[in-house]
Amino acid sequence: MPGVAMPRGRALSYTGRWRRTRLAVLVLAILGLLAVLGWSAAQALLDPTLLPVKVVGVEGELRHMERGDLKLAIAPLIQRGLFGVDVEDARQRVLALPWAEEVAVRRVWPDKLEVTIKEFEPMARWREDSLVDARGSVFTPKPEEIPLGLPRLWGPEGDAQRVTAMYLEIYPELKKLGLDMVALRLNDRRSWSIEMRGGLRVELGQREVERRFARMQRIYPELIERRTGRMLKMDFRYPNGVAVTWSRGSFRK
Repeated sequence: MPGVAMPRGRALSYTGRWRRTRLAVLVLAILGLLAVLGWSAAQALLDPTLLPVKVVGVEGELRHMERGDLKLAIAPLIQRGLFGVDVEDARQRVLALPWAEEVAVRRVWPDKLEVTIKEFEPMARWREDSLVDARGSVFTPKPEEIPLGLPRLWGPEGDAQRVTAMYLEIYPELKKLGLDMVALRLNDRRSWSIEMRGGLRVELGQREVERRFARMQRIYPELIERRTGRMLKMDFRYPNGVAVTWSRGSFRK
């Protein structure tokens, strides 16, 4: 009995599909094998016994921080081996130390973790137990780590940058008058006052602070020339003048 002939075009179509299917299966198999090999390699690299961290290098000038404290902060992480260390976690742990302003952490082949650190530069004391730098950034080290002789800045929480900016603006102007500012205060009523070495206190109040400070710069030298004795207080919170208190009484100009 004669067989039924299949059209040639259809036979070629089935053959092509079969070849493409085999190729796709082969590609998937290869990809699966590569994935397994990659996962195995990754697991091997994460084995802390394969590439242990033997050295923790510290870069940067440390004047206040102890290298031991820095290394102690990341000690739990380096037990995971070089590739097991989460460098961002390590960076955050070091950044949490009081004196740390900027931190970078990187792996160095084959067994080193390198930590680069920049410390805060304290400019003044802030409130009771903190420090502030020239940008108004507040940080709180241990009490025994606070340098002696720094000026004091006071202000409501969140106003450190404002008070710092004011300090940097008026400090050099007071130096020109021969005055050494030891404290600058902004109280809760937003009133400014300045304290000088030697006991002089200057009250600038809440309004027209720049104009009042300029007036202080003008009249302070005149008052010193006109009057002997020690000046204790200059109060500019009057609408039409300033009250000056001396060690032997006071007068109003």
